[in-house]
Amino acid sequence: MHATFAASLLVSSMAASVMAQSAPYLDGTWKQIQPEVINCGPDILVDDFSNPRQGRLPLQGETADRWLDLLGGDYGKSGVGMEWSITTAGAALTPTSKEAFFFFKLDAGACYDLTSVNSLVFDIVAPAGSNFAMGLTQKTPDCKERVGGETGISDSPYVDLTKYITPNGQKQTVVLPFQDIKGAGDKLFDFAHLKDVTFINWTPPNVETVISNIRLRRACNGNGPTGTNTTVSTGSSPGAVPPQSSPAADATPAPSSTTDLGATATATPSDAASANAGTEPKIPNGAHALAATGLGLSALVAGVLALI
Repeated sequence: MHATFAASLLVSSMAASVMAQSAPYLDGTWKQIQPEVINCGPDILVDDFSNPRQGRLPLQGETADRWLDLLGGDYGKSGVGMEWSITTAGAALTPTSKEAFFFFKLDAGACYDLTSVNSLVFDIVAPAGSNFAMGLTQKTPDCKERVGGETGISDSPYVDLTKYITPNGQKQTVVLPFQDIKGAGDKLFDFAHLKDVTFINWTPPNVETVISNIRLRRACNGNGPTGTNTTVSTGSSPGAVPPQSSPAADATPAPSSTTDLGATATATPSDAASANAGTEPKIPNGAHALAATGLGLSALVAGVLALI
């Protein structure tokens, strides 16, 4: 990440650190979503955009409908600096500033296990000369909060789109091997507790990029995110829908298995519980600021937003 961008990111992060991180599901539990482990199996379809849908996340404190993918996670963007539309063509994104960001989650509660997944794959139509950086954010092992709060110190490394393709205005396929962003040493990314996938640092402004056919490529013979074999598996036909994918309108993820990580007696507003779906204020590293409850905290949030 560029030094100037990182500096502005830290300032924004400190301003947003007072806001809540996440919320439990409606039953009061925190869940880690674990896709079915199939060695060299079919791709996990995140979204083919054949039937764009909106719904309410099954989380305590959720108050508004959001654009949802087939795994039950929501799409989101910066509150300012990004214009978007979600249609059958995909997510059409037009950044109006470099600090704009776009994100998507792979489950409602934002705690998805990627340890059996090799790479992120998606189709893109990006204008010549354009670029953005791709990375991951993570949750704590109990799935309750974002590691490091809003500082972004726990994010994976960010890698430029142009490492994999040269944008030319035509549809191209991007394959981002997770081994490219796994980090090292005490900065090794925790792929077992993903918060979201985030695209940041867009250049140039005021040009449209369309992202579609998003899927996860399963690991093949040990080439998962921290494996030693870096060969990207071929997976299956890009349109294959795995057993855990659920396009149901109730917005509840349907994984093959989940792990409940305890319950909480007090409902905490979710980082997905913004009054406007997909437009909650969020710093460019993928941390999700959210609307808080209570008059005092509302005033504090209004003050923070006024400073940004």
